[in-house]
Amino acid sequence: MGMGVNQDTLSQIISNRRSTACIKRKKFGLTRRLASGFFVTRDIVVTNVHAINGSTKVSICGGHSLTKRYSLVGVTAFDTRNDLALIKVSGPGVPLPIGNLEALKKGEPVYFIGYGHNSEYNGMMGVVIDPRCNKLFQIKVKRPKDNVGPGYSGGAVLNNSGEVVGVVVSACEIENSEKSYIFVNAIPTIVLRELISNSRQVESLLTWQKRPEIRAYTKIALGSAQSEKGKYKKAISYYDCAIKLNAEYFYGFFNRALAKEALGDFSAAVSDYDTTLRLNPEFVVAYFNRALAKEALGDFRSAVLDYTQVIRLNPQYDNVYFNRGYAKGELGDYSGAILDYDAALCLSPEDVDVYYNRGYAKDELGDYRGAILDYDAAFCLSPEDADVYYNRALAIEKLGQQAASEADFKKAKEKLCKTR
Repeated sequence: MGMGVNQDTLSQIISNRRSTACIKRKKFGLTRRLASGFFVTRDIVVTNVHAINGSTKVSICGGHSLTKRYSLVGVTAFDTRNDLALIKVSGPGVPLPIGNLEALKKGEPVYFIGYGHNSEYNGMMGVVIDPRCNKLFQIKVKRPKDNVGPGYSGGAVLNNSGEVVGVVVSACEIENSEKSYIFVNAIPTIVLRELISNSRQVESLLTWQKRPEIRAYTKIALGSAQSEKGKYKKAISYYDCAIKLNAEYFYGFFNRALAKEALGDFSAAVSDYDTTLRLNPEFVVAYFNRALAKEALGDFRSAVLDYTQVIRLNPQYDNVYFNRGYAKGELGDYSGAILDYDAALCLSPEDVDVYYNRGYAKDELGDYRGAILDYDAAFCLSPEDADVYYNRALAIEKLGQQAASEADFKKAKEKLCKTR
């Protein structure tokens, strides 16, 4: 996975089990969600806001074999922007030492521990993609057999010394990325330290849930559930309520933009992305998604500017060079597009679409031999793609190689017939 990552270290990390907590969120007597947490002081556990929000009861257990049970006394601090909450529990635990994310470098190993499927405690290894001490950072993890379940949310991200460098908040698989890997998003310790320093008087779960910002958070969660079902208009109504409750919480505008984009209302989506970025100027995904919406509106010049912002904030962001290259191509800047496709291939050397598009850009610049080489690479990766044969045939034809061109045209027709 990366330099310094080894099974012995992982085994030592996993031994920190007595410092962790398995959090079961209940509503109307039914267990609705599992999450993880860990002790930061003798009786304070950190977890995600979404792990305890919307619940009528939260049960917490820890220790070896989950035999130690705690009750939730209340919430002492929270940060909806970063999805973190500190909760006071009824008994003592062993706090984990908190380290510094800024000491880590790109590609260094980290480990995260928590409770995945069926409350099973486990640990996994990964490497840091882009450590940023004051904002969300990503960890590249080799895909486990059962994926990274939602139960790991709130779990600790640890360095080789067993010190906390982050808190797991979510996991995702990025389309067109390496299929054997997933990406875990984590909140850095600088945010956790600030939250601990702001920990105040205990507030009961029920009182805490009545806060406008928490009610807004709940509305966003309900809207997301509707979006997942494809009920975007219903989702928007929830996001509207969330924005009325807390107009400073950027996720309300961001999620509403996603729903509007799904409905094809790209102008309204761009407007909500604008507000999102005013509230959170370094929200990378919002720049990327706004660029997509602008492309749908035919505004490729503005899309290029947004993709450039994504690269400034996260040069490793998946598909950004490919997308910017495409937008440049639509503007007729084929030389600039080729440079972006070159960068995209450094990140994803087996992406057939990049070879195909770079071949097209070279063809437009009159570099027919270069285009053919890229179409050859695309053919090796996707031998059944009729478009590759067709475009290669066009490039070969421009070189005056009529027989070879006709052979590719014939193959393109055959492949096209097979797909019908």
